[in-house]
Amino acid sequence: MPDVSAPARGALRWLRARPTVLVETVRRIRRQDLTAAVVVAAVWFGALVLLDATPYWYPVSLSRYWFAGWWIVGTVLLRQAAPVGTFWCTVLAYPVLYEAKIVNELHLLPLLVVAVSVMLVRGLPPAVVAVVSSLAVVVMSFGSVDLLWLVRSGGWDSLVSTQYMGFFFDPSDTVTRVALVLAATVIGTVLGRLHETRRALQRRNAQLIALREVRAREAVRTERTRIARELHDVVAHHVAAIVVRAQAADRVADDDPEQPREAVRWIAANGREALDAMRSVVRVLREDERTPVVADDPTSMPSDGLPAVPLAPTPTLAELPAVIARVAEAGVRVDARLPDPVPDLPPATVLTVLRVAQEALTNVLLHSRAQQVALTLELTAGGVRLTVHDDGPPRAVEPVTSVGGHGLLHMAERAGSMGGTLSAGPDGPGYLVVLEIPVLVVAERERDREPVVGP
Repeated sequence: MPDVSAPARGALRWLRARPTVLVETVRRIRRQDLTAAVVVAAVWFGALVLLDATPYWYPVSLSRYWFAGWWIVGTVLLRQAAPVGTFWCTVLAYPVLYEAKIVNELHLLPLLVVAVSVMLVRGLPPAVVAVVSSLAVVVMSFGSVDLLWLVRSGGWDSLVSTQYMGFFFDPSDTVTRVALVLAATVIGTVLGRLHETRRALQRRNAQLIALREVRAREAVRTERTRIARELHDVVAHHVAAIVVRAQAADRVADDDPEQPREAVRWIAANGREALDAMRSVVRVLREDERTPVVADDPTSMPSDGLPAVPLAPTPTLAELPAVIARVAEAGVRVDARLPDPVPDLPPATVLTVLRVAQEALTNVLLHSRAQQVALTLELTAGGVRLTVHDDGPPRAVEPVTSVGGHGLLHMAERAGSMGGTLSAGPDGPGYLVVLEIPVLVVAERERDREPVVGP
């Protein structure tokens, strides 16, 4: 005897799973579909009640209208929760349960709704939807009861006769109804592609927004790093020179009482320079700053009421001698070898060279007992090279700073941002810093562009 236990167990599992599937389908029903179903029910059944109350409407079968209305409400309610299942249930069950020949094209609405709904989600191939929906329309055009009688009686020959042509089959109406179903399939296909494109664009837009936020955070981080580096390079140089000059004045105060007074005057002047440089950098960061400050107008005041501090112009290599002089006044002799005339370099390169030279000289003041520093700026075949070399030795105990700073890191970042390299390390008793930037000299480029004039 065949083993029926496996099919029985499978059927039992299928029956047990039906309530779960039903519950999940109900959970997936969206609020907008529920609202649409309620509106369709109110309009459809309200119209039926009103028309039935008038003496001018005599429907062939009022129950068919109620039956079609409930099916339309169901298809609208489940059009997104279970579009594929609703489609198959409608095309297979609705024509059979309708029984008689279709009374009115309005009764095709369930087929039209499921055709559009299943194509919106691309649940089935368009050809399958078109063919199956068309067969359902043909069944409804015959009438399921009449078609069943025709199949049982074998009266296919009588179908072509004039007597039964009108009773069983109306070609013109059937073609119109099939065209409606095919049009619904096409419309659903087009709308489905449009919805899919819209969803893809929404996903892409969300990705672009997230990428924009990431880039904005990176830009903010980069700008904060640049500002911190600029503040460090501008202020630390002045403060380091001030501290070293103050310590030197304190050591010789007993032997030379005039030296502290001179040091105080020098410290006051350099302190004002450091304060003005810091204010110039900080003022750029103020978001509420809108009023421009005129350097030649002492009455010029920004909108926040702070003292008018003119914004510093873009640094140039002409400031390098002032940096060298400041270090020399702090007690370290600088042997500078600069090109004459000063080369015409891009502003970003000038700023990098100036800040690296300033930071390297500041490090000599802070971390070395050197009495002399050699600074060389030269043009090479590949760009520009800056060399800062002190004769050492390093300080055993650092009296100026108790913790390590970010000077070397800032110099390396500046070199890297320009595509250059920075090497820094001990060289004999002293310390050597070498900056190389591969940059073309602007003056040389301009000279190369000049036309050659013959004699």
